[in-house]
Amino acid sequence: MRFGGWRDPRRWRMGVVATVGVVAACNLSQRAMRWSFPGAPGAMREVVAVGTLDAEIPESSGLTPSGRQPGVYWTHNDSDNPAVLHAVDGAGRTVARVRLPELPEADWEAVGGGPCPAGHCLVVGDVGDNLARRTSVRLLRLPEPPVADAPMAAADTAGDTESGAASSADRVEVLAVRYPDGARDVEALYVAPDTSVWLVTKRPIWWALRGRPARLYRVPASAWGAARVGGKASEGVVAEFAGTLPVVPGRWNAREWITDAALSPVRPDGARRLAVLTYGTVHVFAADPLTGRPGARLGRCPLPIAEHDPEAVAWREDGALLVTNEGRRSTVYAGRCP
Repeated sequence: MRFGGWRDPRRWRMGVVATVGVVAACNLSQRAMRWSFPGAPGAMREVVAVGTLDAEIPESSGLTPSGRQPGVYWTHNDSDNPAVLHAVDGAGRTVARVRLPELPEADWEAVGGGPCPAGHCLVVGDVGDNLARRTSVRLLRLPEPPVADAPMAAADTAGDTESGAASSADRVEVLAVRYPDGARDVEALYVAPDTSVWLVTKRPIWWALRGRPARLYRVPASAWGAARVGGKASEGVVAEFAGTLPVVPGRWNAREWITDAALSPVRPDGARRLAVLTYGTVHVFAADPLTGRPGARLGRCPLPIAEHDPEAVAWREDGALLVTNEGRRSTVYAGRCP
């Protein structure tokens, strides 16, 4: 059968694919929109550049403090990079690397840390989904290795993570997760003291006509019973829809697209705080000390930095926030909110 003209079904399929591609490209390009960083009251306070990430971390997409080694933080690159966790100091210098299992079509976007049966674990989120098309995403949980067990080779200074300088993580649990209301684009997660994992949507689904409040999902501690050890994910669990946040990522404005979240250590008053990072702002919420559930918003602090690609945030022990950006040898900032 010959096909031709507008009735050709192959042309229809190509047209649909092209339209989706254009819309997606428009959505993704919004992060490059130019805006002026604010200096008005309410902006993040005491902001200083504290260091620079090494060249081997050009796409820092998650950040969490070590639960075992004060002053150390774990980060990782975005997709299309080796599956490696990087331990960095407070100035962004790499001090160790740990290799994760290679997973097909992985889109690494977040990392959190918290208690687990092994003591303290890192949870890495293969949760990126720009077009909201994945039927399930994956969480990887591993006991946090001591930095001494993941040394860098002295000659490995060019960011060559394929040289064998990264040790391999032991006993990695892989858990497949589905959302109860369809695929979602997520780049932020955090781990609560009750070992549950919280996921926060980045922006509206690409075909949505308007911005909507960010959605929260919770993976309860009991879900890890369905995880498998090794590189193969379980059949999966369904995350719980847990409400929304008063952060409204715009349909056409990337400034409030959510890129990371971080739960603070217990403060002297027994409280915890949740920081939610967007491309232009840090939002700080009260958080339940045990479950990590967000409460009232305590601060909304525009980021007074020139970069438009802040992708990761973590709390320091002194109550300040560390923020990393995507980009080769990108600047690491510290500041306070509120």
